Amino acid sequence: MSTKRKYPVLEEFSLIPRIRVPMDRRVLSMANSLYLSSLKWKGKGKTIDVREVVTQGGVRGDLVSPIGKGTDPVHSRAILFIHGGGFVFKAALYHRELAERYCLGTGVPLLAVDYALSYDSPYGKPLQDCIEAYDWLSARYSDISIVGDSAGGFLALKVALSSGRKPSRLLLVYPVVDCSMRTPSMAEYTDTPVWDSVSNHRMWEYYLQGNAEESLLDGDLSGLPPTRIETAQYDCLHDEAVLLAGKLQESSVPVTLIQTQGTVHGYDIVMGSALVQSCIEERIKFLLNGVQ
Repeated sequence: MSTKRKYPVLEEFSLIPRIRVPMDRRVLSMANSLYLSSLKWKGKGKTIDVREVVTQGGVRGDLVSPIGKGTDPVHSRAILFIHGGGFVFKAALYHRELAERYCLGTGVPLLAVDYALSYDSPYGKPLQDCIEAYDWLSARYSDISIVGDSAGGFLALKVALSSGRKPSRLLLVYPVVDCSMRTPSMAEYTDTPVWDSVSNHRMWEYYLQGNAEESLLDGDLSGLPPTRIETAQYDCLHDEAVLLAGKLQESSVPVTLIQTQGTVHGYDIVMGSALVQSCIEERIKFLLNGVQ
């Protein structure tokens, strides 16, 4: 008999499968091939233009621009979109749907970076790719927001901390923060739907590759731009995001913390959810105006 607990998630998320994300190296290549074969930009040629770009260092990304607005060559604003996926998965279809919503909602170009994955690249390469994508945007736009969910949230934070030119805003959705994995929610949520502390531990093994890093909860976060953070209730990453918000506040960084209830990690997967739609609307307002 299964000993897994049942979590009282909202009905709209009840169909999210109770599975552990496959983290076996033998499965990852196959899973990423399936992702790539199913990806498409729904609004391409209708509401958005999509142009593949390659940086000088060979980092690939899709530059998404709204048709009819935000495409002026002297336009100053842009968004860097860094998808989640445990550092080991390519962007999923819902990531592209989110990217389109952010692009169309703000009316500004968005670069969706296709960074290297940690299971088949040298230590530090995913972050290096994201920094290079940010530098590519910075050479063309003066006002850049960075959006990252899950592992993409960690990369977004690291890009902002690494760059001499700070972004204007940070939007972090159920972000990965703490490589020390020392929070109560990390200890408690060993069997939550979609993502749990067991998968999280494997994720850090892939990312760190035996190297040591300081937890972002222990580092200097001063000087970061206005930041919006969302958490999921039944998520091993919940507490580290809350601690991040507190640390940002202590560092005099304007921060908005939204703790969604009845949710699990990756709730954006259910794009038809009323809660997700409301969150997306509020994220767009933040990207337009900063902390609300």
